[in-house]
Amino acid sequence: MLKVGLADVVHNPKGKQPTLSDALAFTANGPDAWGEKLGQVWALRQQLTATYPEQIFSGKIRGGRIILMSMERLHEQYARYHRPLEACSDLAQQLYAIIAQGPIASLPLRQAAGLVTRKERSRFERALQELQTTFNIARSPAADSPDLWVPFTQQYSQFAA
Repeated sequence: MLKVGLADVVHNPKGKQPTLSDALAFTANGPDAWGEKLGQVWALRQQLTATYPEQIFSGKIRGGRIILMSMERLHEQYARYHRPLEACSDLAQQLYAIIAQGPIASLPLRQAAGLVTRKERSRFERALQELQTTFNIARSPAADSPDLWVPFTQQYSQFAA
């Protein structure tokens, strides 16, 4: 991972980047083999970021791809794609205000924002992705929950202005 700098987490047949999924040795077969492999990929992603939080970042980048990247590459991506919170949508700013109060998982965040219907869920997902791709929030790598959100600069203080 550190050699390539950036890797997709899940298999991407059209992608040019290496993927964690393709690198994972997996021998199961059968009707649920794909689901089992995806579960192992997700667990490995979580384990890597928890074990090496100063070396490996995981998040979503433009295009919505879930990736792992080295801190060196994160510095490059941050410089290129970070947008100030004020440039984000109103809903993204509302979600950030909730996240800034303390680490929070996706479901409680959605509930706290009052976005509980199926139609509102897609608005929530778009705003959450916007916050991730503009490097305003990040997953807490030490969390047991794979989706515990914190302000990006709280998790990665070296990016604070």
